[in-house]
Amino acid sequence: MNNIFTQIKNLIQEYNLEEASNLLVELTQKYSSRFHNEILGQKGTLKRVLSEERKGIVNPEMSRQEKARIMYALLDLTDEIENELKTKENFSFPETLNQETGKINFAQVDQVIIQYTDKGDNILDKAMNQEKVINIGDNNQISAPVLIAETIENSFNTLAESNINDDLKSKLDELLKAITEVSKQVTDSEDIETVEILTEDVNTLVKKATDDPKSSKVKTYLKRLEETATSLGKIAAPILTIAKGISILL
Repeated sequence: MNNIFTQIKNLIQEYNLEEASNLLVELTQKYSSRFHNEILGQKGTLKRVLSEERKGIVNPEMSRQEKARIMYALLDLTDEIENELKTKENFSFPETLNQETGKINFAQVDQVIIQYTDKGDNILDKAMNQEKVINIGDNNQISAPVLIAETIENSFNTLAESNINDDLKSKLDELLKAITEVSKQVTDSEDIETVEILTEDVNTLVKKATDDPKSSKVKTYLKRLEETATSLGKIAAPILTIAKGISILL
């Protein structure tokens, strides 16, 4: 167990946050679901920071500070996950995850594996064009691109199990559906990455809102979601309209 956690911590300390977060996503998906959404949230934040950096819409100092915050958050989460797994009786953990040199593997969904390789191959477009039917509560279903299907389904499940007031629950439900519909319209690779970030943003927003709707963090994550959606242009108008409605309810 120590080898894999040492590897992750070394990656974080070397500022290789993308590879470290990918390993943590795979690790928590297989062995520690309790921390999975939190890791996805940090990964989503990192993607947004890197995207804003590429687009030149954030100054270097702000970017550096945000990446430093993510680095310390990932280190803390790695320690917590390691401690949790150490307490499991008769737990046996492989020394490495399903990762080869120069290749990062993500979760498999319905026989579609989403990955980047050292050759620059990118099958994000194919992943967005293929859809998966997901459950959204009350025996209802919708389809979503496989790239975001699992996260969107988790958000719907969290919302369905919550006890928040009906107006807020209804608006969050609308928001999830709007993001799912917008995700089917994007084609540009950069917009596809933005949709991934947006999906992780809304997943965190739903989790925070269902935990404590009055928390200041809910408004913070809602604002972050609006900023991400704005970068998609006109197609994100329904998302922004619903987000404003949610803001009024908070």
